Amino acid sequence: MDTPTNTILTVLLGEYGFTHRSLADEVNQVSGRIFGRPGAATDRDVRRWISGTVRWPTGRYLLALAEIFDRPPEAMGFVPRGRTSRLPAPPSSVRPGQEEPVKRRAFLTASTATTLTLALRLEDTPVRGRLTMAHADRVAATIGRLDAHFTAIGGGALLTAATTYIDRLRNTVDGCTYGPRVEQALHRTLSDLYSSAGRAAYDAGDNATSRLHHTAALRSGILAKDGRVQARAWSGECHIGRRGVAVSVSVGTAFRRICV
Repeated sequence: MDTPTNTILTVLLGEYGFTHRSLADEVNQVSGRIFGRPGAATDRDVRRWISGTVRWPTGRYLLALAEIFDRPPEAMGFVPRGRTSRLPAPPSSVRPGQEEPVKRRAFLTASTATTLTLALRLEDTPVRGRLTMAHADRVAATIGRLDAHFTAIGGGALLTAATTYIDRLRNTVDGCTYGPRVEQALHRTLSDLYSSAGRAAYDAGDNATSRLHHTAALRSGILAKDGRVQARAWSGECHIGRRGVAVSVSVGTAFRRICV
């Protein structure tokens, strides 16, 4: 069985200007500062991380990579072994705040949201031409991968990526031609995407934006005639504290629901 390529790490190397060799050198330098002795990473190790041959590097390299790219392992495209994704604790002699501030500020310039958008290739979704169910299935898979990053990167970056893709899909819906099945599938995926954006906004502390996205999720779910995505939208509405009649949308017949 082929292992999936770590596209997120590939994009990070490009954003930060690393070659395989230079990233290995940087990992060794940072690892030496953390553990008191230089690491032994090589360009071959970096290639194995990118190819997916090694899906969860050893602790000394993970700690170094997390400092270099300023994000947890999952947000660098790594997949944990077993049930835990926790980074190992650095040696007790290393205390928080000992990082080199100038170097750390330099590494903070990359945008997590931009990295995620590029890695998921959101721009590949067509906005012109005839759409088939194969296109709709690929859109749904992309939204699933986007949603899977929620735990790793948190609400702010995910909200930016989700709203970027919402704009893309709205252009797809307006600019493409498709049959009834594809139309329903597009509304279904849009509802899921709006719900993801609503959850991300709530996580980022923006309840007003969260409500707007959950309301849009409900509208798209009704157009899709899909009870699952409608239930997800209602769940988000109720979770952020809306009580009473949440939304009433007319699409042929009125749809009303009480949050309790």
